[in-house]
Amino acid sequence: MPPSAGPDLYLLVHSHGIALLDALTDWRARLKSGGATDPRYGAAYQGWYAAGVFPRMPFEVAGLGAGRLRRIVAWVISAGALLPPLVTRVAGAPGKTTLEASREYDEVLRAWRGATPVVSMLFGNEHVRATLNVWPPYDFLEPSQPAVAPGLPLVDEGFIDAQIDEWVSLVYFPLAMLKQLAPNPLAHVLPPPPRERPEAARHLEKLHDEIARYGFAPAWLRLKWYRRYCRKLAERLQSIGCAVIEPPAQACSGEGLLREEFADGLSHGNQAYGALTAARIEEWARSAPA
Repeated sequence: MPPSAGPDLYLLVHSHGIALLDALTDWRARLKSGGATDPRYGAAYQGWYAAGVFPRMPFEVAGLGAGRLRRIVAWVISAGALLPPLVTRVAGAPGKTTLEASREYDEVLRAWRGATPVVSMLFGNEHVRATLNVWPPYDFLEPSQPAVAPGLPLVDEGFIDAQIDEWVSLVYFPLAMLKQLAPNPLAHVLPPPPRERPEAARHLEKLHDEIARYGFAPAWLRLKWYRRYCRKLAERLQSIGCAVIEPPAQACSGEGLLREEFADGLSHGNQAYGALTAARIEEWARSAPA
């Protein structure tokens, strides 16, 4: 590839992108070492909340293996970077919302503008809190998982969607802004499904106290929340021409839960999961319109 050629891929990621980066790139060579160990997280996520460990802005990494994604520019938006929200919603005329990009996001998107594919792994952990066993037994209707538990009260779908719409907005509005500012092919990677046995996780992220108090909801209910979130998010993203990349089937149980050997902590995939995701991204990038 000539030195003047641009990157093969842009990545815009929160914490679910760590597994992908570990499987796909040499990015660890760019990180600063040191800092206190955070027992809430495994080794892959140390430094996520510390200042100065993860670069604040995009940086180039080299792709590993024999795939076509050899030059990658990644923007890893860590908690320790303390960046402002990528977009803010400003109320306009009745029923209309205006989006404003942060200075950093506007700068990045204008630099990325072109034909290079962009892959998002923004947010995706929000459904985990809803799968704690906080409320009395209940169920709700979800077309992607139509069975309902006999004898349990059905919660109104409006209540369910009020929670999920907020989670969807966290992803949808930044990517809608991206589509306004850059014509690049765009895909969003859905987060991993709920873990088969979350009680087996060694690292409980930020939910240790709540898990100790409430425990986990049944697997079928955790999966139903996740599937509704993914379905609603996919519908919104497809409406703006954003492709949606689903979790790799090889990493999921017959019921659709994240298999233990592909899990890291309470809600993330591990490097093996990242390798499967990388293959799906490369397949999409090959077919993405130039």
